[in-house]
Amino acid sequence: MKLKYVFILGAISIVFYLASCSDMNDMHQPFMDDGEVVYAAQLDSVIALAGNNRIGLRMIALSQRIDKVRIYWNEDRDSIDVQIENQTGEFFEIIPDLSEGEYIFHLVCFDKFGNKSLKYEVSSEAYGSFYSAGLINRQIDKMEYVGDDLTITWKSFANSLGTILSYENSNDEVSELLIPIDENITTISDFKSDGKYWLQSLYKPTESAIDTFRTAVVEGILPHFVKYVICDKSLFVAMSLPNDMGRLGWDDNERMERLWDGSVGPQGYPWIFHGTSSRGVITFDMGIGYDDLALVEETGRDCCGNPLVFEIWGIDDISEAATELNSTDTGWSDEMTNKGWTLLKEVVRTDDGKVPYKVELNSDVPTVRYIRVRFKETVGDQAVNLSELTFWYQE
Repeated sequence: MKLKYVFILGAISIVFYLASCSDMNDMHQPFMDDGEVVYAAQLDSVIALAGNNRIGLRMIALSQRIDKVRIYWNEDRDSIDVQIENQTGEFFEIIPDLSEGEYIFHLVCFDKFGNKSLKYEVSSEAYGSFYSAGLINRQIDKMEYVGDDLTITWKSFANSLGTILSYENSNDEVSELLIPIDENITTISDFKSDGKYWLQSLYKPTESAIDTFRTAVVEGILPHFVKYVICDKSLFVAMSLPNDMGRLGWDDNERMERLWDGSVGPQGYPWIFHGTSSRGVITFDMGIGYDDLALVEETGRDCCGNPLVFEIWGIDDISEAATELNSTDTGWSDEMTNKGWTLLKEVVRTDDGKVPYKVELNSDVPTVRYIRVRFKETVGDQAVNLSELTFWYQE
């Protein structure tokens, strides 16, 4: 009886096994009938790069079994094919004419037999007019002339790639400079006075973007430039009109010519002009007449007797221009004016009078060749001491 029971259980197990195998075959039969599924090779990597109403796709293919890549977007409604032709390397494709916004791309590879790969998904953004409208230009803080150069000081700025400065140059052409974002001062020398300039700042929405965006152009006018030229001191000649101050006379070096010998900074004895009193007048000829005399710089001695208050007068023709009154007389200024002299400037210094002191002359100065300097006050009321006098005219 026991052997019969075991035999029956074994028979049932065999029947169950055969039935199970039959069910599994039925489930896989459709796939077995269609044959084995073959997939094409997939791209190794894809990078999507933002652009201006377009997006660039950088694709890396290391397999030689990719004939082409089909790129889908707009929920796979739009597509474009990129021919790979079983080559390896980097392939770049631009998807053009995109509206501003986010995009998802599906990339499917095909081999030469028509087999296709699994999808490779990447996303990026197309930028356009909405993004551009929010960009701003870098601003200029100030423009000023330093010597013969134009110095531009920029306001602080961030997030930009830089700013293009275009300007009319001295040859009536347009020069262009790219101003880095970290450059705060720009100096140019080939500018055109009162010429036009244009500003345009550059941006990228992302570091890897394929396009650079520019702001709207801002136009301006360069400031008026006045070039000052030093009067030719080699033409200067000392003169002496009635009641003019003499030199002290202790040393022949103390003559008036020391005022235009080209020395720089306060000089010491005896390389100075040393007058005979604290108040008085000196006269000299500049050699030629200047129509646009504009600036004067006076430098005192290194120690004492430096002028604090003095007047500068000028005239073009000295004939009949000599005055009779002493410069301390209250009627001296009126007599000077009646003789044709023009007060070019009254200079008042509030320091010790040593270092070079430059001031602008009065406006509407007539043509001037001859100069008279009237000293009215010195440091310590000592006799006048001077190192240098320099004049500039407008070119």
